[in-house]
Amino acid sequence: MEVLARAAVSAPSTRRGRPWSLALPERRAEVMEHVDPARPSSPSDRRDQLISCGAVLANLVLGVRVLGWDARVSVATEAEAPLAGVVAVTRRSPPSAHDLHGYSAISRRTSHDAEFSRVPVAPDLMARIVRRASGDVLCRVVHPGELRPLANLLEAAAESVRNEPELKVWTDAWHIRRADVRYSPSAEAWSPWAEVVRSGPLIPAGVKLADRLKKETLVVFCAATEGRPEVVSTGVAMESLWLAAVESGLAASTLTRPLRVPRIRSRLIAELALPGAPGLIMRLGYPAG
Repeated sequence: MEVLARAAVSAPSTRRGRPWSLALPERRAEVMEHVDPARPSSPSDRRDQLISCGAVLANLVLGVRVLGWDARVSVATEAEAPLAGVVAVTRRSPPSAHDLHGYSAISRRTSHDAEFSRVPVAPDLMARIVRRASGDVLCRVVHPGELRPLANLLEAAAESVRNEPELKVWTDAWHIRRADVRYSPSAEAWSPWAEVVRSGPLIPAGVKLADRLKKETLVVFCAATEGRPEVVSTGVAMESLWLAAVESGLAASTLTRPLRVPRIRSRLIAELALPGAPGLIMRLGYPAG
């Protein structure tokens, strides 16, 4: 119970803390979405909560494996809500080196809020990391030629912060505290994510933002639909890829708020020719310094 609980609480979570509960009946680990009738969640918050539940499932699988058992993950259907998913223990099986490294990465995974080094992530390494994302969720690496249209979309999403009340708390999702942002025309090392969430005329032009995004490797996670099971599966894929990145010496952080704006999501699908609904964007790279 201690090993599984430690794996669960170390999963990335949302602004509302840990929006899930964990039960361990017999040889199962059940993750339930926490629904508080006194504090109803917006549709955007509910999607983020379900992504968090999926991340918990991914960590529980590694917890079961290091204990010497095989594990089978079942994502709950719409009708089974508030159940998000179940990790079932099947038979005895010694953990592999991959399992041990993955479980070790759980405690080392943090959200990287700062800029990345200019050292690029090798394409073959990125391909191996992407393959570690399990399930039916597509993990699509953004190509250099797509950075400018993506930057334009992020600008448009930033404008929505001032026009849509639900996005007033967007700065939390960008992992940037507004009080920490200082404007300097000569600054060379600004995080592009900090610039995008600024209000007023200081949001950079798309070309400028695209140039700064070149230091980052961006991955878009998309599923066939935006149903509850697909959102949970996005969380499973997110955590699997994140832990694989940590094992390889990379750092990462995630972004979901821009994709909750319908017109931004539709334009992103068209601009990047995505085969499904984008659920989150992950930025990866080597930590600066």
